[in-house]
Order: sequence, then structure tokens, then C-alpha cells
Amino acid sequence: MYTLVKDFQDYQFVYFWLENRKVVSPKLPTLEHAKEWFRDQYFENYQGTERRKCRLDRRQNVRAIYSDSEIAYSRIIPSSPGRRCCDKHIKVDLDYSEAKISRLKKAE
Repeated sequence: MYTLVKDFQDYQFVYFWLENRKVVSPKLPTLEHAKEWFRDQYFENYQGTERRKCRLDRRQNVRAIYSDSEIAYSRIIPSSPGRRCCDKHIKVDLDYSEAKISRLKKAE
């Protein structure tokens, strides 16, 4: 199971993934980059027969297209994220940046 870490290094925020307390990803500049890296790893490591032709959850695109319009009771826009773990919204599991920033503020 991967753990997403947010850190503050060289005066910038970085994100990286851990597995069993070992860093398994490069330092990534944004949360979106972290999501893309996780999705790519999921597809590379998947052992079964792949049925998807596109790595993106197509329903995400539908939500983006119709987000501004008011479609009541539509079956097109699902209320939940995708079924695969790489389709779900990611969140930071460990945040090391808060402590580092507070130390920098105290040093000033």
C-alpha cells in the first residue's frame, strides 16, 4: 500500500510516495503529478488482463464538461469517483511540511 507524503525541501513543496517506509517515487512538484505517477504505477504493475484503453477515468471528463450546467437527475454524472483505486481522489497521508515551515517561521 502506498503512502503519499508532502514535504518542504529547498524552499518548495514536494510530494512523494512511500511503500513499506521506502521512497518509491521521484520528488513530484504537485498533487496532480503525484496522482499521475500513482495511476501510471498502478497500470504498470497490474497483473490481470487490461480492458481499459485509456488510463483516465472517462467519467471524470464527463463531470468536467457538465460541471457548469444544471442537469437535474442526470445518469451521466455519477456521484462517486471511479471504481479503481487509481480513479479515486488522493489525499496526503503524511505531512512533514507543516513542522518544517513552523521551524522556519520561528527562526525568523
